[in-house]
Amino acid sequence: MKRGDVWQPRPGKGMPWYAWRRDPRGGGGWRKRSTGKREQRAALQVAARWIEEAERGRIRGGSVVAAIEEYVEAMRLSPGVTSERHVAETRSLLVRLCAAGGFATLEDVTAERVFGAIEKMSRAWPGGWSHATRNGARAAIKALTRWAWLDGRLERDPLARTKRWPMEGFERRRRRALKPAELERLLERCAGNGTIAGLAGYQRSLLYLLAVATGLRLGELGVLTVRSFDFSVDPPEVRVPGSATKNGREAVQAILPVVEHSDEWVRRGLGICRQGTGRAMWELPRRAAEMLREDLRAAGIPFVDEDGRRLDFHALRGTLGTWLALGGATQQVAQKLLRHAKPETTARHYTHLERGDLTRAGAAAVCSLRGKDSAMSSGSIGANRGSSKEADRRSDAMAGVGATDSPSGAEASARQGEGGP
Repeated sequence: MKRGDVWQPRPGKGMPWYAWRRDPRGGGGWRKRSTGKREQRAALQVAARWIEEAERGRIRGGSVVAAIEEYVEAMRLSPGVTSERHVAETRSLLVRLCAAGGFATLEDVTAERVFGAIEKMSRAWPGGWSHATRNGARAAIKALTRWAWLDGRLERDPLARTKRWPMEGFERRRRRALKPAELERLLERCAGNGTIAGLAGYQRSLLYLLAVATGLRLGELGVLTVRSFDFSVDPPEVRVPGSATKNGREAVQAILPVVEHSDEWVRRGLGICRQGTGRAMWELPRRAAEMLREDLRAAGIPFVDEDGRRLDFHALRGTLGTWLALGGATQQVAQKLLRHAKPETTARHYTHLERGDLTRAGAAAVCSLRGKDSAMSSGSIGANRGSSKEADRRSDAMAGVGATDSPSGAEASARQGEGGP
């Protein structure tokens, strides 16, 4: 393949076309690069432009606004799945950051000016940005500069060695999980609490039940239709299209039995919420936390407890994570059910264990060893005495303890949740 030609690594697979582009790093050699185009004619135009840029020496820098638009388009065409909502939010954030920092070209983007822009935007927000929001802004523009560096637009990534704001001890919102009795009381009281934010009582109770039983986010719940539910399996399942999920992938979530006869709750709710098989079951309010606050008040459940922890709508998703940990589910199971990319996210942000939960988990783990006392007593001290057969028996008994009382369940989640909210 000569310069100006285009090709597909795997023809017929719908992959972008590749071409040669001059790389300013490593002596300015020519390297294979994706054009980001899936049509051959458009890819040929990109390849011709790359040759022209190399001849005119315009392979570096450029308008930061134009770079953002090209980067956003590359996000859409990347092999990884990215929802359109995430792409739009990233573009908006990058444009605002560049405006706050006064960036005209890519060379203007430096670590000092980026952090200054983030602080400027934080001061303009009532109460300032939390450390989590600042880290999100840093991650967005850092991804842009890395893309520009890999694409040959920058000689180096100016944000490669920047550090995140610390999260431990700087949480702006601390959430807690509902207790099982509280969830049952909340669902019962919704029916008699009238209409709030355009949703009838039973619509709200179904919404809260699904949020806990599936771990779906508010935006994912908002697109559900009658056709989204499958009662032919046990437990029933709900399907969410990739256009509504955070990672852009279709999600199939089991409706876990978090309350007695939960499938009957869902069936009855679908009969009331039905708005045509292809239409969403409800129009959710933008401030769902205020709606939930009214129902919590009617059920006698505090929105904020004595420790300052909140029960907003996203806490319903955290309730599922906490119940999974207390029920003995492994961290891997909880991670898969909550659809997190990293297990640390599940342990740190979605497992709201209280001091009593930690105490009970630890006590249960210790008490479970009492039945093994005969295997641990005399043999553990002076292990050289006695026959090898007896030592093997003690070893097998101890292996059994590790298998049945593995810390990967409630105990492990409790340990990892000690530092979280």
